[in-house]
Amino acid sequence: MRHDVRMTSTLELVNTFMKAAADGDYDTALSMLSEDIEYQNMPLPAVTGRDAVRATLDALLGMASESEWVVHRELANDTTVMNERTDRFHVGDRWLELPVAGVFQIRDGQIVLWRDYFDLDHAVRLTLFDYQSRPLLELVATKLKPLGASSKRTFGPSHGSSDC
Repeated sequence: MRHDVRMTSTLELVNTFMKAAADGDYDTALSMLSEDIEYQNMPLPAVTGRDAVRATLDALLGMASESEWVVHRELANDTTVMNERTDRFHVGDRWLELPVAGVFQIRDGQIVLWRDYFDLDHAVRLTLFDYQSRPLLELVATKLKPLGASSKRTFGPSHGSSDC
């Protein structure tokens, strides 16, 4: 199933996808992904397919009452979008912030590859000191496997800076 809104650019597609995902509108977000989407939070193992992406988003975003993905820089061409952003999660009474670099590949108007690169140590430190964010730590702990050798835009509600 293709997303039924005509996207004028790969950048618009990715930004619309990120807004829907950050807002928890998974039906809209997932409609922009190919059936065989590959999604990977580096350095965790990749998941394939919309159902696996939904389950991963549920695990990651389910810990938060709100999330927003603040894009600091973005580059795009006809097939690829890259962004540097801060993913923010409202957990309990504070915002947890995770710097992320994202890469999206687009084919036939759908996202076919999504990779987010982040510092796993930083993510673990964020969750170690916040009981309500334990689901992220548990997800990381259960899925972690070695993988081998080595213009500001906000998606979601806009809030002040984090207490982190």
